[in-house]
Amino acid sequence: MERDWQSVKRQLPLGATGRLSVRVWSLPVWLACLALLALTHLPGARAAEPVIRAADISASGLAVGRYMAGFDDPTRRIDIAAAAAPERAASYVALQSDRPNFGYHVAPYWLRFTIDPGSQGKQLKLEVGMPSLDHVDLYSPAPGGGFTRVSAGDRVPWGERPVAHRHFVFDLTLAPGPAQTFYLRVESRSALTVPAVLWQPAAFAMHNRNSQLFLGLFYGLLIGLFAYNLIVWSTLRDPLYLIYVAYVGCFGLALFTFDGLAFEHLWPDNVEWGNRALATFMSLSLFFGALFARGFLDTRRRMPRVDLFARAIAAAALALAVLAALNLWPDYGHVLRTLSGLAAAGAAVTLVTSVKIVLDGYRPARYFLLAWSALLVFILLGALRNFGWLPTNFATFYGLHVGLALDVILLSTALADRIRELAEERLHAQADLLATTRRHDLESRTRARELVAANEQLEAFSYSVAHDLRAPLRAIDGFSQLLKQDVGPALSKEARDNVDRISASARRMAALIDGLLEFARLGRTAPVSVPVDMRAELDAAMREIGPAAAAELEIGSLPVVEGDAAMLRQVWFNLLANAFKFSATASAPRVCVSCVDGPVEQVFSVADNGAGFDPAYADKLFGMFQRLHAASDFEGTGVGLAIVKRIVEAHGGRVWAKGAPGQGATFSFALPKRGMAAGSVGELQENA
Repeated sequence: MERDWQSVKRQLPLGATGRLSVRVWSLPVWLACLALLALTHLPGARAAEPVIRAADISASGLAVGRYMAGFDDPTRRIDIAAAAAPERAASYVALQSDRPNFGYHVAPYWLRFTIDPGSQGKQLKLEVGMPSLDHVDLYSPAPGGGFTRVSAGDRVPWGERPVAHRHFVFDLTLAPGPAQTFYLRVESRSALTVPAVLWQPAAFAMHNRNSQLFLGLFYGLLIGLFAYNLIVWSTLRDPLYLIYVAYVGCFGLALFTFDGLAFEHLWPDNVEWGNRALATFMSLSLFFGALFARGFLDTRRRMPRVDLFARAIAAAALALAVLAALNLWPDYGHVLRTLSGLAAAGAAVTLVTSVKIVLDGYRPARYFLLAWSALLVFILLGALRNFGWLPTNFATFYGLHVGLALDVILLSTALADRIRELAEERLHAQADLLATTRRHDLESRTRARELVAANEQLEAFSYSVAHDLRAPLRAIDGFSQLLKQDVGPALSKEARDNVDRISASARRMAALIDGLLEFARLGRTAPVSVPVDMRAELDAAMREIGPAAAAELEIGSLPVVEGDAAMLRQVWFNLLANAFKFSATASAPRVCVSCVDGPVEQVFSVADNGAGFDPAYADKLFGMFQRLHAASDFEGTGVGLAIVKRIVEAHGGRVWAKGAPGQGATFSFALPKRGMAAGSVGELQENA
């Protein structure tokens, strides 16, 4: 064989033989390495966990995680005897973390660690700082053999805990002698994290005092900001502040529960609610957080698609809160897992949205972006820790506390800046409105002056024209009468009738012109406000009417009012003359004058039993030259009621009429009572 190999070597090139020799001789080395690598990665293969020396436990405590080994129990049938049996030793795998975190692991997990008490023995405390664990059972070696079990967890009422503490704390008594092995059985439907720490009693008391101080400062800050923003909301009544207060309150209660303080102080005996409270309050925090982000960033107007996503997140979070609170989803671990996914997705979308809105120039969104970024970092760290993808340390365990503290401070600043922004926008809007109002006011005054000037010119022109027309009309009427006297007997009956028509038309035209002049004069004259006895003015008007008042007149009690006596006498003259004229056709003409004293005004009425009118045309009665009857039936110019309306409205009052054909009519006018402004009367009438 050696000879054959030597012959082969001689036939091969030198380089080839060298490479072949290296490959052949290195093959066993590679195989040995692969075998060693495989042996080190075989399931169950492990290095023996180190022993804890009691003397090495310092004042800062000792994290037990790296001294532990463990295995899971998916069957839930393994007891302490089986877990401590020698044949179970191969199942234990050494842990590589100070604070072991198994993520959402629903099966129980067995852990063990060994302590060497030394020659003097030791009194220690074991703290498992995860208040949301359902079951934490410690098995300590008993003096006569076997193990002593002490149970804790949030499924155990507060009064049955071995040590009254928000965390799960156990007393360890180590007798001098050989090393002793302890076993922990932990189980939870939430994140299965086991931050176990060994303490000397004095060091634990100091650590507990410091942690209570930290938590006191944190929750004091939350309560202060909660109360401050609640007061701001009660002042401003801004719904966004109320949503923010609810968000801070729910998030604070969630962390109060997470820290174990709620179980200690709020519901120490209600283990069922204590088990569901964390999922409930975290879901409500996400619900109010999504609503707050929508309102603050105004996504409904700025980014409708993002707004739809935010509403979906809020609806899902509210549904999770209801499921957790009412125990409709018994495995609250699924609620927490779903909530972690929703929170991560919602936080990421909100972050991108706030960045875009900041770039669009909305100043308050800068503070929101800072607040949300700070909270987002710690939310992601906590979510990754819950799934077991990051180790448990201060940043991942207490990150939500720090993130929420930064969040509420920055969001309070953001809300204050938002109010400042809205106030500035309101001031700018008010300044623009004031400038616009002043401009319009100036334009209105200019137009008013122009209108007054135009009206004055028009009235002057009308007065001039009317005055100039009166002389020809008087001449026509006079010459008609002379013509009738001089040649009347020689004229035919038809010619005499035509002359009478000419004379009547001239007189009617003169009456119209006189009414027009009177109407124009009233428009230029402001009423004088003095006490006026309405009965005295009515009597004066009756004397002017004279024999034309052929109807029976009934007059009620009439008060004293504030107004212009001459103008009010003209009102009575026109209304009474109108009533006498239209009641003349009745078999027993009758006119009634009355007054009703109201709370803010006095209503005067003139009623007759004459021809009446169609109520459909009541709004036309007080217009210039408006007539509802033929001139052949009732004389008149159609100016009297228009004059009545102008006078009454000049006194701050109002006029109206009621009637029916053949059933008479009632004309009414109302004047403000003495001491009542016209504007106040109108407001009270509208409210009534």
